[in-house]
Amino acid sequence: MASAMQLSNVTRHSQVECKKMQRELESLRVKVSRMEELSQDNINLTVENQRLSKALSASRDSQSRVLELEADVEEREKEISSLKGTLTQFEGDRSRLHDLEVKMYTADEEVHKLNRSVDLCNKKVGGATVRKAKISTFTV
Repeated sequence: MASAMQLSNVTRHSQVECKKMQRELESLRVKVSRMEELSQDNINLTVENQRLSKALSASRDSQSRVLELEADVEEREKEISSLKGTLTQFEGDRSRLHDLEVKMYTADEEVHKLNRSVDLCNKKVGGATVRKAKISTFTV
């Protein structure tokens, strides 16, 4: 009987140990499941981190491009301002050129009038010289 009791004690002890091991096994299963979830979360976070890293890089590239474009805009605005100044100067030069052309045309007309007057005077003077010469030749 003692051995049946000892066997019963060993069986109870084994059952207690088995239940402990089953609880420990269940605890380990829960931990493994949680570790698998965390591992999947880690993979997802790594993928998201890579996506965000690419987006950040693209954003930095865009910011760099914006700065380049802003500098280009400033340069173009300076160029436009310079061209406006040149255009204003050109319009002033064109206006002065027009005024000079009008003065030249007026002076040219005056020269033609004076040349006609000189021609008329020369004809009159030339005619008088011829008459005088004729007259002198008749009187001598």
